[in-house]
Amino acid sequence: MSELGEDIYYKGDENYWEAYKEGRPRVPDSFFERIVEYHARHGGQFDVWDEIGAGGAVHTKRLSNKFKKTIISDSGASNIEVAKNFLGESDSYQFRIARSEEASDLEPNSVDLVFGANMIHWTDIDKTLQAVLQQLKPGGTLALGGFAVPLLLDEELHKLWLQVLHRFYKLLVESDPSAIRFFTQAGSSHDCIPFDTQYFQPGTIRIKLNERDGWTFRRCIVPPAFEESTPHLKSFGKDDEFIYENDYGWDFDADVTIMRKILESYEPKDDPVMEELWKQFAAALGDRKVAATWPVALTLATKK
Repeated sequence: MSELGEDIYYKGDENYWEAYKEGRPRVPDSFFERIVEYHARHGGQFDVWDEIGAGGAVHTKRLSNKFKKTIISDSGASNIEVAKNFLGESDSYQFRIARSEEASDLEPNSVDLVFGANMIHWTDIDKTLQAVLQQLKPGGTLALGGFAVPLLLDEELHKLWLQVLHRFYKLLVESDPSAIRFFTQAGSSHDCIPFDTQYFQPGTIRIKLNERDGWTFRRCIVPPAFEESTPHLKSFGKDDEFIYENDYGWDFDADVTIMRKILESYEPKDDPVMEELWKQFAAALGDRKVAATWPVALTLATKK
């Protein structure tokens, strides 16, 4: 993660990462299968991979068994300590404290796949791509995943839920105006990532999952009041491939307990307005279980 992301948002201890696991999606196997299939189809090898912005290594085990060596990278020393405790000791693991924009300590052209989940928007994207290109072998894969906020498949309930989250975002930006740049990148859901065909093979694959009933990844994240200040940035190549699908492995039944865990995973500040909005949402949901899903962005690119 970037210095900002490390210092303010994702500098986590064991308790933080346990809450994160409780409140974030149970990522289905199909997500990682898409990455492995793409990598193999493009001739990628399975020797070394680097998980950038790995945090507490929430997703590391889902890919580590596919490769001979796993590099776990994060800018936060506390996050790396949590990752070590979670993963345990293994000769196949290399832990490094480094921002995603940094790769000078890695051997050039030595990594087969670079993966990052929910982290690219916290970085200087151009510098992160430079670091990725430095470490990737020719023909290596960059796989980036982004999970939006949950989408309740009940229009009125979802609107009440977004009022809670959008209040959280408003407080975040008010407390740190510089965060608007990172929020803009998050709201652009990977569309803002440029893949220069001087360095990447043409045909970057941009996948959007579970954008149902008109609720796009961006619409779930960006409050209407932020539309002008957080424009939808797009950096598409003429040969990019766009895929829009539903993956029902991301679906879940939402109740008050689950939704509160999701909210708490963002570490909201104490705020009477947000708490009142939460009470309105919780009262409307009651003791029901409501169908819900997670909108997802998955972007796959190959180094020349």
